[in-house]
Amino acid sequence: YPQSELMTFFRSVAPDLRDDAPIHVVGFRPSPAVDVLRTAQLYANRLFWYDHHDWAPEDLGAMRSVLSQDALHVAPGAGSSLPTVLGPSTRRSRFSDKLVDLAAGRFTQHDYERWGRLWWWRLGEIAKRTGDRRADVDALLVGRPSDLARESARLEAPPIPEEVAWVSQRDFRIVHFAGYSLVVLVVPASLDLALCARIARERYGAPLSLAVPEGGDLVLLGADEVSGKRALDVGALADQIGEKLAHAEVLADDDHVARLRVRGLAEHPERLDDVIGEIAMGRSLLEG
Repeated sequence: YPQSELMTFFRSVAPDLRDDAPIHVVGFRPSPAVDVLRTAQLYANRLFWYDHHDWAPEDLGAMRSVLSQDALHVAPGAGSSLPTVLGPSTRRSRFSDKLVDLAAGRFTQHDYERWGRLWWWRLGEIAKRTGDRRADVDALLVGRPSDLARESARLEAPPIPEEVAWVSQRDFRIVHFAGYSLVVLVVPASLDLALCARIARERYGAPLSLAVPEGGDLVLLGADEVSGKRALDVGALADQIGEKLAHAEVLADDDHVARLRVRGLAEHPERLDDVIGEIAMGRSLLEG
């Protein structure tokens, strides 16, 4: 459902659910606030809320008075609700980890070619439609990667993601330091930030990327998994940047994505250079 139809769900769908059925709301602000907060009180014993948007302080306070601490998970500025879901949740299966890697732009090239590209497109199409979509994702919940690969081999390849064309048609800033290279990109809000960063790393053969959404204050520090080598610890590097820079805040990383919120970045673009400088001085943290 789009944000504008949140109350449509609560008025038309929620009343028909079993009385003991949990309700998980992901990626929505409490808007319209009066209606949503009143409705939340009706389902308070089985309502769980996960979001990454900025909430008005009074709305956040009101929702905290309705839902228990383990039922409300908000990570303002994270750019994705995924870390708020993964933090309090139990891992479903090893296959769930692959879906997280797909969403976070960490998917291996091998798995992306076998079935990731098809499901990246397919999940995007599912997200455009409202209503019950459980049947559309059953193959992901109960299938095996080999089953998905066989299905993908039988079907016509889906359209190439827009992010590929966008990255291939532009040149990006490359920062070299201590034997590493870092590609820096500012991405339109209409494109997937993590996927653009992943494609840019592949294009330039850079082990690290720094991606920022246009006009935003989110900074995504990314690195690919390297077969046979220790992974670069971008999380530790993000923690260090958060400690060193007063305007940088480390965000939720339960999906193993290193995120920072750089306050005032749109008005002070030079603050991105501050972040890059700290990265360049953090080689020892990267290598663990």
